[in-house]
Amino acid sequence: MQFDWTSRTLKEWRGYLVRAKNTNWMQSWAYAQATFATEYFRTRIALIIHEEKPVAMMSVQEIKIGPLHFVNLKRGPLWFEKPTEEMFLEFAKAFRKEFPKSLGQRLRWIPEFEIKKETLSVLKDIGFKLHRHTFTTSWIDLSQSEDELRKNLHQKWRNCLNKSLRSPLEIKVENTNQKFLLFMEYFKQHVRIKKYQAPSERFLQIEFKELSRQADQYFIWAYVNAEPVAAIAVVTQGQTACYRLGWTTDVGRKYNAHYALLWQALVLSKEKGLAAFDVGGLLLDEPSGFSHFKLGLGGTVSQLVTLK
Repeated sequence: MQFDWTSRTLKEWRGYLVRAKNTNWMQSWAYAQATFATEYFRTRIALIIHEEKPVAMMSVQEIKIGPLHFVNLKRGPLWFEKPTEEMFLEFAKAFRKEFPKSLGQRLRWIPEFEIKKETLSVLKDIGFKLHRHTFTTSWIDLSQSEDELRKNLHQKWRNCLNKSLRSPLEIKVENTNQKFLLFMEYFKQHVRIKKYQAPSERFLQIEFKELSRQADQYFIWAYVNAEPVAAIAVVTQGQTACYRLGWTTDVGRKYNAHYALLWQALVLSKEKGLAAFDVGGLLLDEPSGFSHFKLGLGGTVSQLVTLK
């Protein structure tokens, strides 16, 4: 297995993303631009070549600070076809060879691949250690019919959705960044109230500016009496739509606004011909709250480890 580090244009990058069924925002051009502008990590894209044909792609962020070399591969590589365990381990060997362990190296790799317990010992032999950080998400298969998507919703979730759809909420979709600043004002207030970690405002400004150049984002708003009460931001990469950001208000919670917003996101993504919907980060040990809410969509949970 070899890596082809030939410089790629945005058009080429997007072409490779389309070849992968499940993609994510951490492997996007927009994420790379925001990372460089705010954290000074330089991104390189590589094609993974196996038996003389490309089987996957990855974007790797790097920065050197004195004797330290930081290397990040977040939620990659993106496979064009589902890899076998053998192929995944072959990639791991090639990746370790490309970035060999050294005293000053700080490598973080979140494989977009669910790793079995017995595989961890093999990865250890290759030269990787398990980091305490994990990333969990849930995938919704958009090849299902709308009726099937609704049937797969948890009963309580479906009941709340029906209640939301009968409420005074007015749902609107915005395909531009025209109301991004307003969205961010509500979002920042929501973060302060809920006290959770979120990307910086500058990072998101740059990311969504880049996304808007290719129309890879849309916002879904919920209004009551012409006043915004909740909204979500969805980004698209290749064949995948991803829940990126969201906020709500007391009025939004009263009318279960996020049920209507997430359902609209699924339906709209399906209408766009996308293959999958990534609900974003989850905390499986959270007894209630937004992660519990996302699980109600009835998707397939994916738990990703972090290696170093």
